[in-house]
Amino acid sequence: MRRADDLLDAVADASKRTATAFDTPPLSVNGLRETIRETRDSLAEVDVASVLPEVELRGLWDRIGTAAQRQGVSAFDVSGLMTLGSLDRVGKLWTGALSGAQAAGTLLDRHVLDHYRSVLGDIEERGFYPSLATASRPYTEAVWRNFAADRPTLTEEFLATGGVRRTWGRARAWIRTRSRRREV
Repeated sequence: MRRADDLLDAVADASKRTATAFDTPPLSVNGLRETIRETRDSLAEVDVASVLPEVELRGLWDRIGTAAQRQGVSAFDVSGLMTLGSLDRVGKLWTGALSGAQAAGTLLDRHVLDHYRSVLGDIEERGFYPSLATASRPYTEAVWRNFAADRPTLTEEFLATGGVRRTWGRARAWIRTRSRRREV
């Protein structure tokens, strides 16, 4: 393998085999073992080192270390923020593309590292904490929406949608079924 396309092709092939196994799962332990073996064999053909040159990764790691030192945080903090910031960017690309071989090509898209570099650039330019505020905004907003006072609680929703009636009906049906079994 010499290019990112080779990696994506190999992963797509592995994904096709795995997707087929999930669509028509093996019906025996031996069939499951065979599926696992085939998946391992397909993924073993992928040589990530040839697609992601060590020099490039080392340069990225050096930038992470430098940014961490300048911001007074750990390299783990910077790389964690890079991941958080990249999730939102990459997530927008993945929306609606999770099917079969297309999923493998998208999930290991060559642009993922570009997103990491972009977030690292934001950290270097704007600082760690302003970048953290931006990257965490969608998650913070989701938490606030989840606990909003105008949103019904699970109990309120259960009661309002007839949950008590449905639950009582199911319990009665279950009791009747058990009583009939005892009579037989």
